[in-house]
Amino acid sequence: MVFKEDNQPTLPRPSAAEIDRVYHDLATVLSDAGQDADGRRALRQDILRERLNSVGHSLPAIDWAVYLFCKDQLLSTTILEEKQVRAIRRGVNEVKARMINVPAVAATEAFWERWKADSFSPRQKEIILLIHGIRTFAWWQPMVKRVLEEIPNVEVWESDYGYFDVFRFWCPFFTRKAPIDEVRLELEKAMTAISKYSGGRLSVIAHSYGTYVITQILASKLDLKLHRLVLCGSIVQRTFPWHTLGDRIAAHDTHSGRRNILNDYGLRDTWPVFAKCLSWGYGDTGRHKFGKAEVIDRGHDLYHSGYFEDPGADPSLEPGEEFIRKFWKPWFEFGEVVSSDAKGHSPLWLSWLSILPLQWIFVAIIVGLLAWLLITRVNGQVPPTVPAKVTSEFKFDATTIVPPSEIEPKPIGEYAKTPDLNGFDITLDARLVDLRQLNDVSKSRSTTRHSPANFKRSVTLLRKSADTTEFVARYGTSGIGIDARCLSHPYSMRFAGVRPNSKQPNFLKNFELVVDVSKSPVDSPFTIDLEATAWNAFQGKEEWVGFDAYESTSVGKKVLTVLLPSRKPFSNLYIQATREGDDDVLPVPERMILRKDEFGLGFSWEVEDLPPDVFLETRWTW
Repeated sequence: MVFKEDNQPTLPRPSAAEIDRVYHDLATVLSDAGQDADGRRALRQDILRERLNSVGHSLPAIDWAVYLFCKDQLLSTTILEEKQVRAIRRGVNEVKARMINVPAVAATEAFWERWKADSFSPRQKEIILLIHGIRTFAWWQPMVKRVLEEIPNVEVWESDYGYFDVFRFWCPFFTRKAPIDEVRLELEKAMTAISKYSGGRLSVIAHSYGTYVITQILASKLDLKLHRLVLCGSIVQRTFPWHTLGDRIAAHDTHSGRRNILNDYGLRDTWPVFAKCLSWGYGDTGRHKFGKAEVIDRGHDLYHSGYFEDPGADPSLEPGEEFIRKFWKPWFEFGEVVSSDAKGHSPLWLSWLSILPLQWIFVAIIVGLLAWLLITRVNGQVPPTVPAKVTSEFKFDATTIVPPSEIEPKPIGEYAKTPDLNGFDITLDARLVDLRQLNDVSKSRSTTRHSPANFKRSVTLLRKSADTTEFVARYGTSGIGIDARCLSHPYSMRFAGVRPNSKQPNFLKNFELVVDVSKSPVDSPFTIDLEATAWNAFQGKEEWVGFDAYESTSVGKKVLTVLLPSRKPFSNLYIQATREGDDDVLPVPERMILRKDEFGLGFSWEVEDLPPDVFLETRWTW
C-alpha cells in the first residue's frame, strides 16, 4: 500500500534506518494516546478513539496519512493489552519535534508490520541473578523471586556466598576474593543456561557488597553480557568506567547513550559513605548516585536495606514487595523506568564525611605508633614486662594464684584487734602485691573467682620466748574472699570479721593466717614465707594497699612492691601515715625511699625503724 497526500506525489520508500526511527517515534505517539487514565489493563475503544483524535489534530500535515492508517489499524484491535502499550512507550514531545522531516507516509506499512510483530510475539527468555550484601544470608531473595517470576518467561536465580563479616569487608587484601569467585561461578552457570534459548537474556540485581562484586566481575570477565543491571545500596566507586563496557550491557535507548543500568540510591542510606571513607575500593553511589551518562540514577526515601524492608502502604504485601512491584517489575517487564518523587539532600556532616580519607588517617595513626615504639626501643625505653628498679635489694620469685584452701576459715566473733606480735623481733617484712592479672568484674561475675590479685610476703624474725607459738598474718579485701597459705610452716585460717568505719565503699573482710612456729628455734632468726590471692578486689577508680601496724613490736625494715597491669598504669600516687584507730594524717617518714616505674606500671618503697603503731596507706588512681 502507498499513500499520497493531497497535491503531493508518491513518496519514495525510506531507508531501513528511517523506517526504524519512524517505527519508534510513531509507536510512542500511539502508546501515549492510548494509555487509559485510570490504569486499567484493557483499553476501551471509545476512550482510545477520543485520545487518538485529539493527538491527530496536533500532528504535522506530512504525518496525517500515517496517523489515519495507524488509527484504523489500531482501532481494529478490540482490546489492547497493557504490555503491548507499554512495550512501545517513549517520549511523545520528542516525536512531534522530529517527525516533520521523516518520509513517514512511505514507512507506514513497514512500521505497522514491525509493531504488530513486536507487540504480539512471545517474550524472550530472561534469567535474573540476585546478589546479596554483607552480614546477611539473603533473606529478601525469595520475595523478589516470587514477584519477578510473575513476568512471563522470567526465571530468577538466588545466589548465596555465605555470611560475609565486617572485618573481611573492610580489609582490602585477600578477603574479598572468595565472594567474587563464587558469584562468578554462578554467572557462568546462568550464561550456560541462557545460551540454550534463542535470544535469551541475562540480568542482575545486586545489593550493597553485591554491587562491588558484579562490577569487579564485569571489569575482568570480558565475555559477560547483561541485558539489565539493577544496583541498590551501591558501594561502587563513582569513577567506575561504565563507558568501557560498550554493548556488554544492553542500550536503554538509541538517543541518550544510556545503558540498561539502573542505580536505585537511598536518601537515608549512610552505609555507602562509611564504606567509602573507612576502607579502600568502595564508593558512596548508594547515597550520592553516579551522575554518569550511561547510568540511570533514581533516588528513594529509603535507608540501606529499605528496598526489601519498607512496609509500604498495602498491609497485605510483604515488606519491600510494594517497592519491587512499583519500581522493578515494570523495568524488567516493559523496560519502563518508573520515576520516584523522593526528594532530599545529604546533611553537611555526611557530605564532609564522604570526602574525608578516614582510612588513611587511621593508617597514619598506626604507622605513627609503630614508629614511636621503634624509636623508644632503639633508645632502650620500651615499657618492661616487669618494671625495673622498683624494688630494693630484696627480690621475689614469680607470683602464682593460690588455690582454694582446704582449711575452712573459723570465725572468731567480732572484729579482732591488731594481732599481738610482741613475742617477736622482726628484722625485715617484705611484701609484693602483684595486680598484673586483674580483670574487670561484671555484675554477673561478681560472686565467682574471676579477677586475682596475688600477694607474697617474706618475714625474717626472731622468736624471743618458747611461750610464743603463733605468728598471725592479717589480710583484708573488699572482694569476695582470700585464699592464703604458708609455704614454710604449718598454718590455719580464721575469719577476723568486718572492719568497722572502713573508708572503702565495700567494708573490708579480714582473714587471718595463723602460722605455727612452735618448732622454730628461740633467739635464732628464721623466715616465714606466705602467699595469698584476693578475688575480685581493686575494681575502683582509686585503690590502695595498707601496711598494717604491729601491737607493741617494732620492725627493722618494711618493704612494699606493687606491680600493675600494662593496660592500667597509675596516674597519681601518694602515701599517708596514720595511727591505728586514729584518722589523723601523720607526716610521711623522712627516711622513706620511694621508687616509681617511669611508665606507671609499678612502684615500691622501703622504710626503717617505723614506730610500731603507725599504719601506712599507699593510694593511687588508675
